[in-house]
Amino acid sequence: MARLPAPFASILALAALVLAAPALAAPSVSGATTARLAWSDVPGWRDDDQSAAFPAFRETCRALAAGRKEAAGAAPPPRALREACRAALAAGRPGKAAARAFFERHFEPYRVVPEARALLTGYFEPEFRGSLAPSRHYPHPLLAMPSPAPDPFPTRAEIEEGALGAQTRPIVFLEDEAAAFTVHVQGSARIRFADGRARRVGFAGRNGQPYSSIGRIMVQEGILPLEEATMDRLVSWIRANPAEGRRIMRMNRSFIFFRWADELDPGRGPRGGAGVQLVPGRSIAIDKALWPYGLPVVLAADTGGVPGMPERFARLTVAQDTGAAIVGPVRADLFVGSGDAAGLTASRLRHPMDMIVLWPKTAEGGRRR
Repeated sequence: MARLPAPFASILALAALVLAAPALAAPSVSGATTARLAWSDVPGWRDDDQSAAFPAFRETCRALAAGRKEAAGAAPPPRALREACRAALAAGRPGKAAARAFFERHFEPYRVVPEARALLTGYFEPEFRGSLAPSRHYPHPLLAMPSPAPDPFPTRAEIEEGALGAQTRPIVFLEDEAAAFTVHVQGSARIRFADGRARRVGFAGRNGQPYSSIGRIMVQEGILPLEEATMDRLVSWIRANPAEGRRIMRMNRSFIFFRWADELDPGRGPRGGAGVQLVPGRSIAIDKALWPYGLPVVLAADTGGVPGMPERFARLTVAQDTGAAIVGPVRADLFVGSGDAAGLTASRLRHPMDMIVLWPKTAEGGRRR
């Protein structure tokens, strides 16, 4: 057989390698551009323990594989992410080195550069005292999802004035409106009863009305300066000014309904939008219209001065949740845990960040818009 001249042989060999290698399609997302990185340029990658994020990734993969309706509510995952999920479900419990190798084998890192702002915030699961019956000490209800659901839904103010009537019912009563509003913002809570028992309430649905940040409203009205508009400061102000607080809270037309979530493991976090329990420090809420659940995401931010956070936060997380205020391609809400200490961390976390999505390698090049 005749030998090809060396230059032609080299060209054909290179072409064969290109055809054999998986083609990489950069993630495409509205409102941002993406730039591929080397793993050595991913913030904190060599110092992080990826095995701490792997269980969150695998659990979300299990929800996707089971076709849970919660997990199906986000942007559809590309086929390559499902393929990576199948590999994760077969991988057992990898250690630090094996988990890092898994993500490097199945994904490529891309920095997402927004046209507007990049913002990292935090959220938590609060704990409040409560009662199954109303009383002078526990007058403020959390409501169950109405049945039948009205179309259209009334606003927050109308619901609080009784617009749903017998279509809904209270499931528990809290001490004040600030506590109830905090549960609405966070989407879940632990309720502690007088006998020491605790039960968890979880998200059951919303009224579909637009969400407005009461922190932004209070800044715009000159009630608080921007640097003081943290969740703990908002709650303190509302408790000190109940009538004005009620007026401002009702400017947020969105309203959340709840249910008892007794099926959840009490030693783990609440259930997120993907239908799985959240992992403190590893689970994030994203804009589910833009990014799929299960997507691994590295977040990096200078968080010095935030209680419970390192000076430089750089960590692999997993998209497992969403929220009405989480809008945009470079917007993440980090679940930081349960209780008062986590609440203080969440209230102070509001920082610019770098966001690096780990986009699945694919042979066919699916794209996200």
